[in-house]
Amino acid sequence: MGMLDEIKDLLEYFDSSNLQTLKYSNTKEKIFLTKGKKFINPSVQRQKVNKTTKRLDKSKTINSNLVGLCYLGKEPGSTPFFEEGEKVSKGDVICNIESMKIMNEIKAPVDGIFDKYLVNDGEVVDVDQPIVKLR
Repeated sequence: MGMLDEIKDLLEYFDSSNLQTLKYSNTKEKIFLTKGKKFINPSVQRQKVNKTTKRLDKSKTINSNLVGLCYLGKEPGSTPFFEEGEKVSKGDVICNIESMKIMNEIKAPVDGIFDKYLVNDGEVVDVDQPIVKLR
């Protein structure tokens, strides 16, 4: 069996499995496979975002400015920075987002009253994803 046939078999196996990543190496070659997000028609995705935005217009939301793991407290699993009804001042740290092994503080851009977190502790967030709702 040639190398090309081995790669084809490996790709078929990986594609049909529940694996998200696969590393393979032999004496000559190294292969690293990872599954990306499924393609979503941009017009369908845009419609969903617009509906979400309309629902959240009555309150202030704070969105993520980067992709990463969102932690609601100082570190994973710790007490969240805010609880419902607490006053939030501009510049207060509302959560941390770990991206590329670096913790980034997300600060409130405006004053308000904390309503709720829109994500769970340790959840992956995307750029411009709403993470906090203020009143």
